[in-house]
Amino acid sequence: MTSKEKLDVARQLAKLGVDIIEAGFPASSKDDAESVKLIAKEVGNAVDSDGHVPVICGLARCNKNDIDTAWEAVKYAKKPRIHTFIATSEIHLKYKLRKSREQVCAIATEMVAYARSLGCEDVEFSPEDAGRSDREFLYQVLGEVIKAGATTLNIPDTVGYTLPSEFGKLISDIKSNTPGIENVVISTHCQNDLGLSTANTLAGANAGARQVEVTINGIGERAGNASLEEVVMSIKCRGDEQLAGLYTGINTRHIVMASKMVAEYTGMSVQPHKAIVGANAFAHESGIHQDGMLKFKGTYEIMSPEDVGLSRSNESGIVLGRLSGRHALKSRLLELGYELDGKELDDVFWRFKAVAEKKKNLSDGDIEALVSDEVFQPQVVWSVGDMQVTCGTLGLSTATVKLIGAADGVEHVACSVGTGPVDAAYKAIDLIVKVPVMLLEYSMSSVTEGIDAIASTRVVIRGENGHTSTNAITGETVHRTFRKHVPSSNNVVWTTEYMKDIKIGTGAGMDIVVSSVRAYVNALNKMMGFKSVSASKQLDKKEMPRPRDPLVVGRVVGDVLDPFNRSIPIRISYTSKDVTNGCELKPSAVVSQPRVEIGGDDMRTFYTLVMVDPDAPSPSDPSLREYLHWLVTDIPGTTGATYGQEIVTYEAPRPTVGIHRFVYVLFRQLGRQTVYAPGWRQNFNTRDFAEIHNLGLPVAAVYFNCQRESGSGGRRR
Repeated sequence: MTSKEKLDVARQLAKLGVDIIEAGFPASSKDDAESVKLIAKEVGNAVDSDGHVPVICGLARCNKNDIDTAWEAVKYAKKPRIHTFIATSEIHLKYKLRKSREQVCAIATEMVAYARSLGCEDVEFSPEDAGRSDREFLYQVLGEVIKAGATTLNIPDTVGYTLPSEFGKLISDIKSNTPGIENVVISTHCQNDLGLSTANTLAGANAGARQVEVTINGIGERAGNASLEEVVMSIKCRGDEQLAGLYTGINTRHIVMASKMVAEYTGMSVQPHKAIVGANAFAHESGIHQDGMLKFKGTYEIMSPEDVGLSRSNESGIVLGRLSGRHALKSRLLELGYELDGKELDDVFWRFKAVAEKKKNLSDGDIEALVSDEVFQPQVVWSVGDMQVTCGTLGLSTATVKLIGAADGVEHVACSVGTGPVDAAYKAIDLIVKVPVMLLEYSMSSVTEGIDAIASTRVVIRGENGHTSTNAITGETVHRTFRKHVPSSNNVVWTTEYMKDIKIGTGAGMDIVVSSVRAYVNALNKMMGFKSVSASKQLDKKEMPRPRDPLVVGRVVGDVLDPFNRSIPIRISYTSKDVTNGCELKPSAVVSQPRVEIGGDDMRTFYTLVMVDPDAPSPSDPSLREYLHWLVTDIPGTTGATYGQEIVTYEAPRPTVGIHRFVYVLFRQLGRQTVYAPGWRQNFNTRDFAEIHNLGLPVAAVYFNCQRESGSGGRRR
C-alpha cells in the first residue's frame, strides 16, 4: 500500500475504536518508516469525541538499529509503543538464530531495557514461535523482560500449529508460572495455517489474555492471521454466555467499510463465503432458508448485517436466483413497492425464472428492470416475437425481426441491413410498422455489474411531422442518434409543442439487441396507442400503464425525473428512521443532515447525491421548483455521504404550506471531480444538472413527505 492508503486504513481503524494500531515495521524500508511516522503524527494525535486516541506501535527486531528506527517513527504519537521480538523455540534457535538459550534471553532483556531507555514507556515483547517453545525457558524469558520494563507480553502461535485447547492452556500456564505477570498485559498473536487462528485467539482470551492481535480480513503471512471481524463478532455474540462476559470497545458498524477499504487497497479480494464480511455472509438463496427468513430472520441469522455496517439491498436478506420461488419474488417486489398479483405476477415470475437460469443472482435493479419491461407498458399494438442478427467485420449487419399484431395476432417478419445489429433491427421494425419516426436518443446502461448483467435501454422517438430540435447556443439543427452511457452534450431546447410528439421507450434483457428492440417497440406502441385514443378524445384507463412504482405514484417521475431503472442500493436515515418512498417526516426530525449509505462494489466509482423540493414554496404554486436542499459529490461506491464532498450545504426542510415532497436522487459520475456546484438553490433543475455534468439517468432515488409541524395531513395544496 502507498503511504496515503496506509493512512486511510489507520484512520478507519481509529474510527473502529481499535486500541493499538501496529502501523508497520519502520526498519524494513524508508517508505515504511515514513508511513508509520505520518500515522503517528495524524492518527496518533486525533482524539475523538469520546476522548479515545489509539496507541501507535512500531515493530522491531531485538537490535538497537531496529528499535531506534521504530522510536523515531512512533514518538510523535500521544501514545507511542515499540514492539520488539526474538524467537524462543528450539527449531528457531538452532537453525535461524544459531544462538543458545542464554544468549537469546540476554538479548531480549537488553533490548527491552534499551527501548525503555529511549523514553518509550510502553514496550511490547514477543517470544516468536512461543507455541513450539519449551515452557520453562519461555517462563524464564518472559519473567526477565518484565523485569527489564516490558508492559505487554504477546504470545505468538507463529506457524499456526497449536489447537485451541493447547493455546488456551499455554496462556493459562504463562499466567500461572511467569514471575511478575500480574504487572503486564497478556496478548495473543495467532496465525491461520490450520484455519484455527480465530478459535485459538478466543481460547487465549478466555484463558486470560486481554489484548488480541488481529488483522482486517485476516490478511497476513502465508494463510493469514486471526481476523478482526471474526474475533470481535464472536465476542459480541457469545462473550456473555461463553467467555465470562468479555467484550471489546469496537464500533462494529464500521467493520464492513474497513474490510472493503483493505481489500481495495491491497488487491486481496474477500472470498464470497468469508465469515462476517463475505458477499454471501448474509445472503439466503435456498428456498427453504428464504421461507424461514421471511417468517423470522432469527431462523437463519445469528447477527444483523446492520451490526457490522452492511446495508443489504432488501429487508428480508434473501438473494433471488434460480432456486427462488414465487413467494420470495412477491415478497421482494412488495419491499420495492410493487403490488403484483395474478397475471402480472405470473408474467414477471416466468420472465424472472428465464433470466435466473442464465444469471446466478438477480439484484434489485434487475428485478425492477423486469417489472418495468413486463408490467409498466403501454397499450400493446405490436409485440416482439423472435429475432436473429448477424454482425461482425466481414460485412454489413443483418437482422430479421418478427412482430405480432395485437389486433389480429398475425405474425409479420422483415429483414434489413444496417450499420450495426441494432440499426439493422430498427430498420426491419420500420418495414413492418410503417410509421415514420425519428430516433432522437438511444442510451444503454448495465443495470448491474458483470458479463451477465441485464442491459437497460432507453430510446426517445418523435413522429416525422416537421419539428426539429435546435442547439441553444449555435441555433443549428440537431439530430440525435445513438449514444451509450454518456448523455449528449448538446444544449437542446424542446418546446411544449415539440414534446407532445415525443415518446420514450424502455426495454431490458440480457441481450443488448433484444433489450434495444423491446425499447423501440415500446416507444412505437406509446406513439400509436396515443394517436388512437387522441382521435377518439377518450383515454381508456385500462390501456394506460399502471403506475405502481412509488416514484410514479408520488409523481417524482414526471415532476423531477424521467423513468429509470434503480441499479444501486441507497439507504437514507434520520437518527433511527429510514426514509422510504412516501413516508412522512416532521421538520423537527430532519433538522440535521441524514446518514446516507450507498451500495456498489467499487470505491473507485463516484456518485453525486442531490436533495430537492419540487413543491416550493407550495404544492399548488411551485414557482421555485426545484429548491436545492443539499448536494454532495465524489462519494466513493460502497461508502456514504460523509466520504464525499459537500458542495451545497444541507438546508433543513421547513415547509409552510401543504405537504412537500423531498426527493433524494443518486447519480453515477463519469469520474472524480467532474461535478460542480450550481450558482443558486431556487429553480434548480435536476434533469438539466444531470445533462450539464453528463450524469445520465439516476441510479437510485427515494422521497419523503413533510409538512409544517402543526400540520395534520390532508391533501397536498
